[in-house]
Amino acid sequence: MQLINPNNSQIDIEGSSFRLYLENSRVAVGVIEAPFVVPALSQSVFKAQCTGDLIGGASLFHKLVHTNAQAIEYQLEVTLHESSRFMPIRVQREGVVNLSDI
Repeated sequence: MQLINPNNSQIDIEGSSFRLYLENSRVAVGVIEAPFVVPALSQSVFKAQCTGDLIGGASLFHKLVHTNAQAIEYQLEVTLHESSRFMPIRVQREGVVNLSDI
């Protein structure tokens, strides 16, 4: 994963978790256990442990088999636990992957 920090101060992350949805089916969850720093006005790339979701994967497979999908919608939900904040930072991104481009 890559995290971009547009701020003029570094961000100290204690840990993070995320969920990935494809076609509204949760297909993966993961965590980043090791602390890391995102420098000011910079970016950091880090590794995350990820586990597939069997039920969500089966649901996605069922949806794809029964439709002629040309694109897949995705949602990514990330929770960042910053050392200097009481409340975590929650980030959501969504978009579409065009299957004809693959």
